[in-house]
Amino acid sequence: MNLAYLREALEKAVRGAPIDVVEAGDGREGLELFRAQPFDYVLSDFDMPRMNGVRMLDAILTEHPGQKVAMMTADSREANRRFWTLKRKIAVFDKPVEFAEIRKHLSRCGLKIK
Repeated sequence: MNLAYLREALEKAVRGAPIDVVEAGDGREGLELFRAQPFDYVLSDFDMPRMNGVRMLDAILTEHPGQKVAMMTADSREANRRFWTLKRKIAVFDKPVEFAEIRKHLSRCGLKIK
């Protein structure tokens, strides 16, 4: 998937919210970025190189249990199964992502979106 396109689409989805979008090339980089500067909300892809999204979000939630997270994937059943195995329940968005759903989830997480 074209990361620049996805980032632009996500920025449009959260326009009006006090949110900066930061992207990582893989799960390990995402975890390192989070550890350097925790974010209000983490949206991850399921399938990433070096460390998949499940492992990255599990590490984030282990270190920061109240962290607001979500995942997007082409296989939501597999993502949900893996998180159930880890005894974690998170929002999972099917690809192609409906950014209106992400906006709703951000609002439910307490992030103000106009």
